[in-house]
Amino acid sequence: MTQFIKIEGDLVTLQEVSDLASVPLSEWLPQIERRSPIYTPVMPTGTRAVWWDPTDLALQKLVMLVEREPMIINMDLHGAAINPMRLSIPWTRFLFYATTDNPRQNSHWQLYDYRMMWSRSRFSNETLADMVPALVPNIYEDGRICFGTTGVDASMSLADRIDSTVNGFYLTRFNRDLGIRYPMGWANYTAWRRMTEQNPMGWTAWPELDPSQARRVYSWEQVCREFNITPDRNAIPIIGADGIPALAIGATFGRVDDWIVALTPRQRLIIQQQLVGQTITVEPEPGEEDED
Repeated sequence: MTQFIKIEGDLVTLQEVSDLASVPLSEWLPQIERRSPIYTPVMPTGTRAVWWDPTDLALQKLVMLVEREPMIINMDLHGAAINPMRLSIPWTRFLFYATTDNPRQNSHWQLYDYRMMWSRSRFSNETLADMVPALVPNIYEDGRICFGTTGVDASMSLADRIDSTVNGFYLTRFNRDLGIRYPMGWANYTAWRRMTEQNPMGWTAWPELDPSQARRVYSWEQVCREFNITPDRNAIPIIGADGIPALAIGATFGRVDDWIVALTPRQRLIIQQQLVGQTITVEPEPGEEDED
């Protein structure tokens, strides 16, 4: 039993306090702290992760990860013998760091930093180091973007500016200012173009995308630190839904195979759960007979 002397004005009180339980501070804080709800600015299409800190009204900070599915691009490279070149690329992640002193005014948003990364799989959590700087021209070795001929209107909303940047990046004409880095140790784009024709998912075997072999590997948290942002213990990661990518109508068997390979284990589980108990019956047309 611990005793305390409490003095309030002319009154002195002797109090006895007993310890009923002891727990670490880290376990007790969630019981007493209160977190206010946060309304983030409108996010761009394909946003998968957000870090939003409006506590300093003069310097409100926003970090976004915008992801695009694997695709075949038509790369237009200045000085190339063949243009455009059809190249199959993996998951693309654009990371943007923006600041503002007034989120409601479009012109007050400043894009402070931006990166472009590749990964073998869809984004799943903020601590997994599975992305590398994209192996296309106009990308620095740390993933920073040199936009080339791509430009956006600063008077647009932040979401529209990011959408235009992401959608227009692969449409720009690339140059050789930063040098060219090829996957698989290739000396040019010829092998890459052949791989795209024969196996559009061939990038899954690239050692440059293997976290254990890649020269530089990043997680969401690591990129945030390079933006000079370290989320404190109160920060709650916001990760977008793991939606199932659409399958193009009239897709060939090869396209269907590529679509299936690109699905994450969670997406495949969702599809399986949706199909459980469903039976598809095709009624024969009148006069139609079964064939062996």
